[in-house]
Amino acid sequence: MTKNPINNQPQRIQISRFTQIIVFVFLLAASFGGVVFPVLYKTTRLSFFLYGGAMKDICLFIMICVYVLCLSILLSKNAFVFLKQTYTLYAPLFAFSLFFLLACAKGHALLGTIATLARRYYLPLCVMSFFISVDVKKRTITKFLYFVILFVILFGFLEYFAPIYFWDSVIALPKYWIDSGDRWAQSSIVTSGRFSSWDLTFLVGHYVRRMCSSFAEPTNFSSFCVSCFIIFRRHKIIQLLCFVCCCLAVSKAALMVFFGVIPVLTVYSRLFKNHERYDKLFLVMFLFLFGLSALMYAAGLSIGPFSHIAGFYTGVLNVLHGNIFGYGIGAVGNYSDVASRIQESIGSESGVGGMLGQCGLGAFFYFTFFLNLIRILQKGGEKNYQYIVLIFAWTVICIFSESAFGASGNILFFMYPAMAVRRALQKNQGNL
Repeated sequence: MTKNPINNQPQRIQISRFTQIIVFVFLLAASFGGVVFPVLYKTTRLSFFLYGGAMKDICLFIMICVYVLCLSILLSKNAFVFLKQTYTLYAPLFAFSLFFLLACAKGHALLGTIATLARRYYLPLCVMSFFISVDVKKRTITKFLYFVILFVILFGFLEYFAPIYFWDSVIALPKYWIDSGDRWAQSSIVTSGRFSSWDLTFLVGHYVRRMCSSFAEPTNFSSFCVSCFIIFRRHKIIQLLCFVCCCLAVSKAALMVFFGVIPVLTVYSRLFKNHERYDKLFLVMFLFLFGLSALMYAAGLSIGPFSHIAGFYTGVLNVLHGNIFGYGIGAVGNYSDVASRIQESIGSESGVGGMLGQCGLGAFFYFTFFLNLIRILQKGGEKNYQYIVLIFAWTVICIFSESAFGASGNILFFMYPAMAVRRALQKNQGNL
């Protein structure tokens, strides 16, 4: 029988203590960096702390370096067997990379824009590849995560009911935004879309304060709460608190997960006990959401709180109209720049829509990778159900939010399914 380089004991990669510390440090930096870095900057006035995001990226870079090292060891031991067993999983990513390179050449974007979008698009893939390649004690991470989410929720309620000057003066967050060169910086959290939402103005007549907790950003905070809601499915108090926090964060994508994704998957899992058709449901979900977006767009619901829906619809429509290679990196979407902008409204506010507008069919290969993950996990039955839900939830958030590619609030969506895929590969002797 062919030896499996993933499961073979002499070749099995055990995560080092140093690497596990890096994982913990990144979770802490992602969860509390929105408060800690502004406070340190205000206290010390050292410009070093203006680059909190870069520090988180350094942790990720170290993780990726460890992954490359582990992969090189695997390849040096038995390259042919490893590639034979994993090419189905990773093949779509090579195709996506070709489309991405073509989009870079076609878009004529600034180097900074290319670097930003490359980091955002490849970060989920690198994190997942890392946790597929190395052994991580899931139970240890989950215990650590339990205390992290409790502190995040507690701080969320404290800052939500605190007066405005808590963020404006005590934390001095607006000044931190301005000094760090944030393109969306405001002089007060009242005028910032991060802490205030005007989506419900037609109902209440004024803006609504958004809970941001220690993330100092509502979309990352709500994504973190959604992932914890799914992970801690046996802790009802944690789930209730996460749900309330998402409502106070005025997260439309989170509510779609709570009232759409989770109920549908729950019913679907009861109807199909063999758990072997989630990959088909994944495709049906894309078609349904596109159809729903088309109906809402035709009804004139394309601005304000519905701009996310319009971004997804226009991105798909761009490909259906024959632009299979996209307009190029930086040409459309939230991160379009003056040097290469064609039409910012295409794919705006939508992670999937923006990728479709820039990379064309490359986005299809990108999400084929996640479809392959679902196909591996669904063979494990009920024990992998929550990890499949995590992939579905992140995909829906990505369809309606550009921030889904960020690491801070979304890393759990990448970590836990990847750890489950590793166990599935070990059990199945690496056969995909």
